[in-house]
Amino acid sequence: MGQGHEPPDIEDAVTQFLRAIEQDTHPETSKTPQRVATFWREHLLVGEQKKASLKVEGMPAESQDPVMLREIDLHLVCPHHLTIGMGRGTLAYIPGTQWFGLGTLADILQAATARCILQEQATRDAVDWAFELLRPRAAYVQLSFLHPCHNAHYGADARAEVVTEAFRSQDEAARDALSAMLQRVVKEPGTVSREP
Repeated sequence: MGQGHEPPDIEDAVTQFLRAIEQDTHPETSKTPQRVATFWREHLLVGEQKKASLKVEGMPAESQDPVMLREIDLHLVCPHHLTIGMGRGTLAYIPGTQWFGLGTLADILQAATARCILQEQATRDAVDWAFELLRPRAAYVQLSFLHPCHNAHYGADARAEVVTEAFRSQDEAARDALSAMLQRVVKEPGTVSREP
């Protein structure tokens, strides 16, 4: 898009879309363009804003034991069908010289996903940003999402989840240590293994 051009208005675009699917005269859709525009701006496409406002402040790490934040609720918009995928994310890391607040980990996941993006790319972005911002010895991200654009093909009972993972590490020892933790903990969503 050239300079000096305003992006198309979301409300106008939704109005045209409603007309195309012959829903523009339905009484329940009279305020849909405004509602959609507000919802997309304030909730769905906020990842870039979240990334720009990320405040990463660490504290001296007293150990290099792994840290994991699990099953943060997330969403993304499928760029192929513009459906909203809903899911969960996990971010784990082995500290370098610093620990970071758990809110920082959640913010990294939300910044990577709250936008129009493929899940595979969001996973890579999240782990890359974690590796860049936290400067850990190793970092891991897992995303697990339900995608309406996939499951709608298979009927109302379809609950297939798409799981993606990405690893980054400075060395094999750090990767092995984080892998060992993941084998104990990330076995099934919602469960934590407890060793005797």
